[in-house]
Amino acid sequence: MKKFIFAIWVSLFIFSGIAESGEIRGTVQNGTKGFPVPDTLSISLNRYKGGQQDNQFHPKVTIRKHNKFVFKNLTEDSEYVYEPMVYYKGVKYYGEAKKISTKMPVAESRVFIYETSRSDSAVSALIHHLFIRPAIGFIQVDEMIVLENKSDRTYIGPAVPGKKFHTLNYRLPPNASKVQLGTGLMSCCIIFVPGGFYDTMELLPGKKEIDYSYTIKTPKKELDLIKPLTIPTAVFDVFVTDPDIQISGKGFSEIPVKDSKFRRFAAERFKAGQNVVLHITGLKGESTDIGNILMFVFIGLLLLVVIIVAKRIKKEDKLPVTPTPQKDTSLSDYFLQQIAELDEAFADKKLEESEYHDKRKELLSMLDKLEEE
Repeated sequence: MKKFIFAIWVSLFIFSGIAESGEIRGTVQNGTKGFPVPDTLSISLNRYKGGQQDNQFHPKVTIRKHNKFVFKNLTEDSEYVYEPMVYYKGVKYYGEAKKISTKMPVAESRVFIYETSRSDSAVSALIHHLFIRPAIGFIQVDEMIVLENKSDRTYIGPAVPGKKFHTLNYRLPPNASKVQLGTGLMSCCIIFVPGGFYDTMELLPGKKEIDYSYTIKTPKKELDLIKPLTIPTAVFDVFVTDPDIQISGKGFSEIPVKDSKFRRFAAERFKAGQNVVLHITGLKGESTDIGNILMFVFIGLLLLVVIIVAKRIKKEDKLPVTPTPQKDTSLSDYFLQQIAELDEAFADKKLEESEYHDKRKELLSMLDKLEEE
């Protein structure tokens, strides 16, 4: 019996040693030319499972010779994702997220850090999209921007006394409301002000995509939309699907989009501080049609009937009617993001023009189908 218990104990010891003998190794590099990596730098390791961070797991190590680091005795479970992180000069820099397992117990990751800058002279927009979706009495506007920091320093924006840094300033058209933040924008790091909002997140060297949306009331069938720009913008374009809508503005022209319901109006080379002024016609305006009025009366009566029936059902202790779920727009947002990434790749000359147009046509076609649903 003693031998049997000893054998089990040894097996458990060996198993636990295998299960927690993984390593995450890597290096830290300073991406700002001429600046070294401090030899006292600390590296933290984050761990995630199922998209949730393990707040009880927070090991730290100090950088070694040749800017190297290593985390040992990690759980070899492919469900875990490990991510090294360096906090340098007020900015968090993350390395490549990695997994380890019993078959691959060691993984390597690099973390790039940068010096900081308060100047936005290297910050611009490669392309700025506006998607306009008309409805009765208002338009839905989706803005998608590909930002670029061409320098080798992290842009942190000017200091604001007693407040967070203000990095990028997003100005909205007059009368814009119901602002919704999307990709690349975090509600915790946004400061809303009259006429727009500030992002307080730093902008690392390279490219970043952001998007947000809002509505504008359109009581008439035409609108002068004024969109202020706060950074230089290489290309500004507008997409619509409604064939009745016409868009005009200084420097804008319609560019055909083959095999798609989308129509594109574009202009180039805008300076920081410049306003994009668009005259939009063919909108739906506010409804005054007698047929629509009768329809609303009918809907009101129908709702009244539903309320009466619901009260009777409640009295009879029956289950309430389950509300119809709203349409999921995540697929539409996904295709819009794919279009922006494609535009970015083409701007960087990573795609041939023919391949770019083919892929763009395919994405727009998929977006068309979603619009029809």
